[in-house]
Amino acid sequence: MDLLPISHHKQWNIALNLLRDDAVSEIEVNARDGFFLKRKGRREHIPAIRFDTDEEYADSIEPGLVPHIISFEDFDPQGYIFEGPLRYKVDGREIRGRCHIVLPPAADVPQVTIAKKSTSLSTLDAIANGGSMPSEVLAFVKAAAAADLTIVFSGGTGAGKTTFLEAFTKELSDSTRLGVAEDTPELVLVQPNTTYLHSVPWRPGMEERNVASLSWVVAQFNRMRTDKLIIGETRGKEFADFLVAANSGMDGSLTTLHANDPVRAIEKMTNFTLKGNPSQPVRAVNIDIANAIDLVIQLAYFKQDSRYRVTAVQEITNIVNEKESASITTNRLYKYNESEDTWTKEANPTDDMRKKFKDSGIEILNIAKSQPGSTLQGSGAAEATPINPGQGQSGGGVPRFGRPNTGGLPVRTI
Repeated sequence: MDLLPISHHKQWNIALNLLRDDAVSEIEVNARDGFFLKRKGRREHIPAIRFDTDEEYADSIEPGLVPHIISFEDFDPQGYIFEGPLRYKVDGREIRGRCHIVLPPAADVPQVTIAKKSTSLSTLDAIANGGSMPSEVLAFVKAAAAADLTIVFSGGTGAGKTTFLEAFTKELSDSTRLGVAEDTPELVLVQPNTTYLHSVPWRPGMEERNVASLSWVVAQFNRMRTDKLIIGETRGKEFADFLVAANSGMDGSLTTLHANDPVRAIEKMTNFTLKGNPSQPVRAVNIDIANAIDLVIQLAYFKQDSRYRVTAVQEITNIVNEKESASITTNRLYKYNESEDTWTKEANPTDDMRKKFKDSGIEILNIAKSQPGSTLQGSGAAEATPINPGQGQSGGGVPRFGRPNTGGLPVRTI
């Protein structure tokens, strides 16, 4: 790779040039000779980048890397932590990502992590074209955006949650007022009426009055007349404020959550809400979740062959178990089969879910046409049905009100 001028510092110029490679998703630095990259899911040492001394390495960060990080704070080499969005333009395109630096005295030498944001997967169509979901699942997800469903995108580390979330928002109307809450600003939305807030986390030496938690940030949107709330990633009690917003008129709100399957995702929603409202009974919390959340879309990354996949689409019903556990009943619509690299249509949406689509002019079973039990192949976006108001109507613009076959609707209690 020819080196283009990005950083004035030789070693950091090499590192930032490596991010031009679409296959490279991360740069990590642990020591003066400990530079690593992640290429197609595999970590590699970068022997071409090294410093002679720890001091030379530490002194290089401010002139070599910091100018490409967007931050509201000045860089302090003894400031414990420095982080923010990483952005720079090179070779006619923009490189975007997140940079996190742990500094002395919390580390002997700076520990740098750069996670690059994919720009090739900027739309749901592009994600589907990579084989991440069948065309029917793509059409269903687009319909969910048009119907203003409230969705939690769940996945493990590196599953593509933020990438999928940002691509999903491109399906939302330009006339929507969106409120974005994040710890570290990452999301860049196309809607012109978007307001961005971010938390100000505590760090050693900071006075408590200067801290703004993500929960506090989320609560502000309840007063800012936003139509939908988007939390970049939910990690704690801010989920209680998310539920308040979703249950108070902000239909179609979105967030991501770190969990390896929908069952764990729902358990985390309950636990996070209880952190925000510790005196509230579990049954009341789960009723709020069941009333607010419509879908969990589970995402995963398979390292062995570098596959990103939508592994489950699970409907959250408004039914809470009468037992002491007060479990939330779910309806799994689509499930990914890893060994065959196929998907199974497990069920049609419940009547309540179909009504939500119909209220937006969408006959969802005219879009999600396969029968429960069908096997679906991953494919491109060409077959996906476009979503428009009035979708699925019969001739003459008359809505089709016949009751479709539900295929048994296997429901699950978590």
